[in-house]
Amino acid sequence: MRKQIVTAANIAVFAALLFIALEMTIRVYLFGITGLNPVKVNSFRNIVDSELVQASEYPEVWYELKPKQNTIFRGAPFRTNSHGLADDEYTYDKAPDTFRVAVIGSSWTMGAGVDVDNTFHSVLEKELNQESDAIRYEFINFGVEFYGLGEMIGTIKHKALRYDPDMILFIVTGVTPLIPWEIHEQPFEPSPASENGWTSYVGLKLTNILGLKEKRPDRRNNTAEESDNKDRGQYSRQLQRAFDELAAISAATNIPVATAWLRINESNDDNSNLADVYIRRAERSHITGAVVDLDKYLQPGEPIHTLLVSRSEKHPNDFGHTIIATDLREKLFPDVVPAIQSP
Repeated sequence: MRKQIVTAANIAVFAALLFIALEMTIRVYLFGITGLNPVKVNSFRNIVDSELVQASEYPEVWYELKPKQNTIFRGAPFRTNSHGLADDEYTYDKAPDTFRVAVIGSSWTMGAGVDVDNTFHSVLEKELNQESDAIRYEFINFGVEFYGLGEMIGTIKHKALRYDPDMILFIVTGVTPLIPWEIHEQPFEPSPASENGWTSYVGLKLTNILGLKEKRPDRRNNTAEESDNKDRGQYSRQLQRAFDELAAISAATNIPVATAWLRINESNDDNSNLADVYIRRAERSHITGAVVDLDKYLQPGEPIHTLLVSRSEKHPNDFGHTIIATDLREKLFPDVVPAIQSP
């Protein structure tokens, strides 16, 4: 009997060690050296299931970032200002000789997985200010992860216009137009703290293999994975509605709007034509538009994760954001931003 107990104990110890070895192997594969840091790994979660968001007072916006956050999200430093924006402090009143851009978007705009100072709009802000004598450029970040077109339009109406912007930069990725434009009759309910604990990637892998993955469409966790099943008619209608709203806002405020579709590893995908539809609809609404393909900056044979925060998700890293800034400056800003005066 005692021998059986010892044998069972040895098996349990071996199983535990095997589990830990597998867990660490998967984490290092997905996140690199970051995989050895449990705090950073645990920060890789959807924003709607984190303590970083709260209900918005505006039903169209639904949820927003909490103000004055200073933590880690998706492995990178994450901070918000006193107004709940993932950015430095900006006052509502605009200083003279300032050109202010309201940047509207979702996770790529918010800067999921990178420091806010390294996001594409921060890079643009720094570059333009370094080259300008007479004009001060401000790019204010209104991006929030998992925002759809409805929340983005609501953000412009209820938040961005308060800052008296000179331009609205409307950023879309492959997932954004596929999120349903909902009427939020119920206030957003933040997730309980119990949902923000330790995640086992071995457990997630087994759950996927066994087909036991929890579906949480109400929290938008599955939007990217289920995007191929979305109604393309809904996609088209939502795009048209968004551009109608943007055109109306621009006409009423005399603020120019530019839009860009950011994509990676989608040029050979069935969804690649969606960006083309996006641009055509933008042009029909007299809105300047562009498509940014990060893939084209890769060397032959260079893996796609060279541009990503990790292998586990499609969020651009610092290098990816620099590419976006370069492409946007070439394609959009010469037509909109005031001329830079050299010494």
